[in-house]
Amino acid sequence: PGAPSDLSDVAFNGNTFTGNTEGVQNTTASVLNALNNWWGSASGPFHATTNPGGTGDPVTNNVNYRPWTGMAAVSALPAASGPINCGQTVTLNFRYVPDALTPALRGFTVTVDCSAELSFGAADIADLDVFGAFGSDYFFAIDNGDGTFTIDSAILGGSTGLTAAANLFAITFHPVSDGTGTVTLPNVVLRDLTNGDIGSVVNGATIT
Repeated sequence: PGAPSDLSDVAFNGNTFTGNTEGVQNTTASVLNALNNWWGSASGPFHATTNPGGTGDPVTNNVNYRPWTGMAAVSALPAASGPINCGQTVTLNFRYVPDALTPALRGFTVTVDCSAELSFGAADIADLDVFGAFGSDYFFAIDNGDGTFTIDSAILGGSTGLTAAANLFAITFHPVSDGTGTVTLPNVVLRDLTNGDIGSVVNGATIT
């Protein structure tokens, strides 16, 4: 018999794909569940459109591979807070959580945005010195001029990095108007000791 045309009930989870010219190939129109696999790199499988920075084994179209093993989570916590009144503030920690196969973290670049119900500025961004135990490092908060800030930090040199869950930085948010405010992370880049990409799952927060 020929290959099945519907793979919607087929799943490949918890596997290791390394050293293959094609990690998973799907020639059907249905989407194949290939979640939580190790593709040989923390940057995930290579796909020319959906993950061009991935250096792991390649996948074809119609392969659902995200999240993959080796990714790390970056989350604004608490995920929900409030209610708060005018004059009060809420401080969120931006927490990094690796999994068992995530390589050591050398640096990060995270852009933070918030909706019109909230505001924050450079003075509200706190360096938690997450890389201080690994030698020299830098921490910059860059005003992008559009209400967003990009926080960039890295270890300078050295051969070790962060392998445990930790708070990367904190931001204090101020209420501007009534309603539920949202905090989002439109761009997150995590870097390993060779400056290679580490894939990430990103979670924002709400403040009421």
